[in-house]
Amino acid sequence: MRVPDVIAADRCVVLDTVESTNTQARKLLSETIMADENRFPLYVLLADEQTGGRGRLGRTWMSGRNTSFLSSFVVRIPTALATGATSGWLTTIAGIDAVESLRSIAREHGVDPSHIGLKWPNDMYWDDCKLGGILTELAAVHTGLTDDAVVIFGIGINLFLSDRPTRIATSLHRHVPGLPAYPVLRNELAQLIAQRLRVDVQHYCEGAQSSIPRFAKRATALSCTIGRRVSAELPGGTRITGTAIAIRPNAALEIRTNDGDMVSVTAGDVGLIPQAMPGQEPSANAAGSAMPAHSLRLG
Repeated sequence: MRVPDVIAADRCVVLDTVESTNTQARKLLSETIMADENRFPLYVLLADEQTGGRGRLGRTWMSGRNTSFLSSFVVRIPTALATGATSGWLTTIAGIDAVESLRSIAREHGVDPSHIGLKWPNDMYWDDCKLGGILTELAAVHTGLTDDAVVIFGIGINLFLSDRPTRIATSLHRHVPGLPAYPVLRNELAQLIAQRLRVDVQHYCEGAQSSIPRFAKRATALSCTIGRRVSAELPGGTRITGTAIAIRPNAALEIRTNDGDMVSVTAGDVGLIPQAMPGQEPSANAAGSAMPAHSLRLG
């Protein structure tokens, strides 16, 4: 275990190999952060290799050594904000902070940052290719005097992948030349995300309702979903196709269907329909899928 001093967090550990950063963060950090005297503590766990990363629907994947940003950001917030009507914003907030951090790195290397976008609600994209994703989990709830909950944001980003594991996957080094060595880039990215996440989680906790319009504005500005044709599979198996119109105050995605109906999607798989080239018909195959907006899971 290594403990770097460059990360803007109350505690940070770096491990060589883990099965899952979220699982390891729950084991190592959830009890400690619950007892932390800081009002809004932030802990970070980083790993160089992951052998059994967890995604939505129980999916697992492996990440080779020094190829991906493998992280879990751990916060303690009031239980009502972790489980209530506004909790769908937690994953979106983490997505905003990850995309803004990636854009900062691209800009630093002279690359147009607008290629990097947030696909509702939890994926980071370079144009129509996936750079990474987020799995948000509710790790613990304390019902004593504080009535707080521990929330873990598992953030994974492809940095130096030599191969494309799926047809829509990509890696940051394919688009941004001159990136520093893996440990330097990993620490820089962790620092940038931690700085933003600390501020945004505090704003969310101190005034969820007043901060939501600002989060919605940032998410919309970063979105590669709004205005795009999308395909959504809803709970129960119903599939709709239409155009993503807006992000609602509850973090749901509003879609205008092909029939003209307005549907607010709070949970389900949402994929981007590839944009047709001039003279071609739009493809019916959606690119990628998204985690439910309200998919905080108690582990």
